[in-house]
Amino acid sequence: MNIGTMVLGAVVILMGLYFVVARIKFPNKLKKYSAMRKKMGDKTAFFVHTFFYSAVPFVLGALMIIAASKGVSVIEFFKN
Repeated sequence: MNIGTMVLGAVVILMGLYFVVARIKFPNKLKKYSAMRKKMGDKTAFFVHTFFYSAVPFVLGALMIIAASKGVSVIEFFKN
């Protein structure tokens, strides 16, 4: 088990969770999300922001934790 990769995976998941909560509770504080809403409209901006700032970090973090449990380091994870 690789602790560094596991911690980094957990941090990435927490970042995704932060953006989910922040987008719901105070969307005006997220500058990039506000700019996206002005340019793309509410529905498209919501989808794009949810995908890239929440879904991708959740998946990446989960994959990192799975890799860490198999002993893979961060460098090896991104190398392959």
